[in-house]
Amino acid sequence: MNLAVMYLEKRVYSRQEMAELFDLNLADNRHFKRNLERKLQNLGYGYRYSTASVEITHIPTTDVERLKMILIVVFGLDVQTDPYAFSCFLCAFDDIPGFESMPWEERADAFYREYGLSVAARTLSNWCCKLFNESIAAKSEERTFWKTENANGVLVRSPIASDDEKMRQYYEERFALVQEFQKKYQEDGLSPKEAWQNAWSEAIHRMWEKYHCCYYSCQTILLGAFSLDERIILQDIYELSRNIRGELFQQQQKEDGFKF
Repeated sequence: MNLAVMYLEKRVYSRQEMAELFDLNLADNRHFKRNLERKLQNLGYGYRYSTASVEITHIPTTDVERLKMILIVVFGLDVQTDPYAFSCFLCAFDDIPGFESMPWEERADAFYREYGLSVAARTLSNWCCKLFNESIAAKSEERTFWKTENANGVLVRSPIASDDEKMRQYYEERFALVQEFQKKYQEDGLSPKEAWQNAWSEAIHRMWEKYHCCYYSCQTILLGAFSLDERIILQDIYELSRNIRGELFQQQQKEDGFKF
């Protein structure tokens, strides 16, 4: 979407201007009005529509309104997504040490500790896929290694050195099991792909039953290169997010009876 749509003024625009700004087909009389109104509403603008022009009557000015607009225009954010939570996700790569190379469950826990927001690991992963699709983020070849184990009925995740001897032995034994099970499933008539999937699943299950843990690696996620305008916008996102965070903190303090 054209970044200029974030800077509309309180004035009258021709329908042609609006069509160019929002990349809409002016000749599509049946859908033009509906599509334009939906976009204006999603971005938080107030307007008056006529057959000849569109008057902007309200411009988003609050931190929440501006943040939502930026995330929709720049990142293609769905209007149903919490803009503040998504902005915190972007900030987390700077705010939380190691956030770029954690398991998703660990990221969800760290995200809650940092921002007080409960967002599921799958949701964070889906948000990251959006960044990948928009070429805003990419996976690097660098990896970190982790271990998840059952400690008195509680799953605990911890980082592991890349040369950890127990992890090396685990990988060797798991690989041997996958090979064994894959051969068995192929002999049972499964396709190579189905045989590998079933073999992998069974090997992981067997290793967990034996050792009550698993080892795995996580690729590092890197935010992509930004143009000057995009870097400025990213700084706006950080600033707006921190303003909202501060406002929420003060509100909570007042509700808890603290005086400033």
